[in-house]
Amino acid sequence: MSRLCFGAVRPPVRRHGKAGRLRHNAVAGIEEFCSVELRFRERRGEIVVLPIDDPDAALYAVGQVAAMLDVQVAFLRRLDEQGVVVPVRSAGGQRRYSRREIDRVAALVKLIGEGLTLEGARRVLDLQARVEELEADLHRAHGD
Repeated sequence: MSRLCFGAVRPPVRRHGKAGRLRHNAVAGIEEFCSVELRFRERRGEIVVLPIDDPDAALYAVGQVAAMLDVQVAFLRRLDEQGVVVPVRSAGGQRRYSRREIDRVAALVKLIGEGLTLEGARRVLDLQARVEELEADLHRAHGD
């Protein structure tokens, strides 16, 4: 069972037949529950922030990220082992990626596809991050 918004628990999906066709999908019911709860909280004036709204929330498993980016799980493991993209580990030791980490992996894949080595792509991303940091410092110093 996996947790969804506000403590709701996603029930297991029931399957039947050899093809594993979906007979009952309870996710739609949970999503409706979440939207009702959100509307209720908004009416009470509460600020509602979901984990999915946080770009640093580690929500995605390694298999999900591999499928999203059309890369091998072994490639993601290699990035972790070499310290290029280091996801958070769950209590059970599984890798969990945030949207920010997924964006970094996607940028690495693009640069590697353009012919850079992994180390070269890593260096490009590190330099881009440093430039953004220096520009923000400059912006703050000028009071703009």
